[in-house]
Amino acid sequence: DGITNIYGVMYKPFDFDENKKYPIIEYVYPGPQTEAVNASFSVRMDNVDRLAQVGFIVVTLGNRGGDPRRSKWYHTYGYGNLRDYGLADKKYVAEQLADRHGFIDINKVGITGHSGGGFMSTAAMLVYPDFFKVAVSSAGNHDNNIYNSWWSETHHGIDEDEQADGSIKYKYLIDTNQTLAQNLKGN
Repeated sequence: DGITNIYGVMYKPFDFDENKKYPIIEYVYPGPQTEAVNASFSVRMDNVDRLAQVGFIVVTLGNRGGDPRRSKWYHTYGYGNLRDYGLADKKYVAEQLADRHGFIDINKVGITGHSGGGFMSTAAMLVYPDFFKVAVSSAGNHDNNIYNSWWSETHHGIDEDEQADGSIKYKYLIDTNQTLAQNLKGN
């Protein structure tokens, strides 16, 4: 049972019972060049519907800094902060959905993603360790200093740092997950 629009999708288990409480999992991909929300159903989707069939509520929702088809403000929200920019939105979405739907167990919140979504799901566990209880982070680019520089330069920005000799050094450092590793509490 999927409910969808261009900004979000929610899947429920096939044997859904509105009187039961279900853990919630957010499938994430932060963009900013695209968003993880599929506006139509297909066998080639991100397999999030399969997580629902084993007993989870699964949601995919856009976050500020995502899809460039929306607005410049929305799309460039994360410019200069590509690790943390969408995390507050992901937390807020789960809280709002739990407030609206009694079948969501807000004490059992998980997050998963691939590539940038792997980076984001791990960051969520480290920035909000008391909220996100588990993450599955696939192929996360946890240190963007060793990732594609063109992506970082395009979507994070480049700072010019004038050296003592007057030369300019360019940097596009994105905060790494490793700097927050001590915050890990969940699985």
